[in-house]
Amino acid sequence: MPSTADRDEPDTALLEASSRGHESVPKTTPMGCDVIPPEVQEAARAAFAWRTVGAELAELTYDSVLDSPEPAPEDTLGPRRLRFEGPDMTVELEVHDADGRRWLKGQILPPQPSLLRVRHERGDRDLDADPRGRFQLLGVVSGPVSILCQLGSGDTARVVETEWVML
Repeated sequence: MPSTADRDEPDTALLEASSRGHESVPKTTPMGCDVIPPEVQEAARAAFAWRTVGAELAELTYDSVLDSPEPAPEDTLGPRRLRFEGPDMTVELEVHDADGRRWLKGQILPPQPSLLRVRHERGDRDLDADPRGRFQLLGVVSGPVSILCQLGSGDTARVVETEWVML
């Protein structure tokens, strides 16, 4: 087993190979660790296209379950309604129960086509909002959910993310 001192020293063979380009990067380091293939590195970098470091936050401003004066009997509940408000935009959302899965119907206001990513316990689902800002998604499980909205494109694109809510 390599000593702690060996692990703290830079892997010069790997550093030299990586400076020459990924074609010459060895499959393992001298310490026997696997080297991440270039295509995996590229996919990881692409995943950061949806990073939320600079995203604006759309805060939950209305929830029909929390903001109703009196709870309705379970059999008379309609869809749950949520409203998220961010800078110069709103996300309105209806949550319908469909055999234990959630069906989301929503709209971006002011209306505009947008790229959306619904994040939930079983992964992310990408979809488009139409030119009127409308979208829908079937199959979201109960649990925490947040929506990333990419508004606009090119240099004017911005990302807004909703707060996480429990569905």
